[in-house]
Amino acid sequence: MISMLIILGGLPATGKSTVAKALSVRRSSVYLRVDEVEATLRGHGVSEVGATGYFVVQALAASNLRLGHEVIGDSVNPVE
Repeated sequence: MISMLIILGGLPATGKSTVAKALSVRRSSVYLRVDEVEATLRGHGVSEVGATGYFVVQALAASNLRLGHEVIGDSVNPVE
C-alpha cells in the first residue's frame, strides 16, 4: 500500500489553506491544519503551545498514512 504525504508550508496569508483544502477535496485526502490544532490546545488551557501542534499533526499524519490514506498537511513557516 502506497501512501502520499503532501505538505504546504509558507508565510501567513499566502493562500496555503485555500490550496490545501481544495486539493484535499479534489483528491479525497485527509486534511490536517496545524493552526486548528494549536487553536484547540489554546482553547483548552494550554498557554505555551510551542511545537506541540506540529507534533500532534505529525502523529495524526503518520497514523493516517499507515492506514493507506493520502494526507495533506497545512502549516505556517513564518520565516521569510
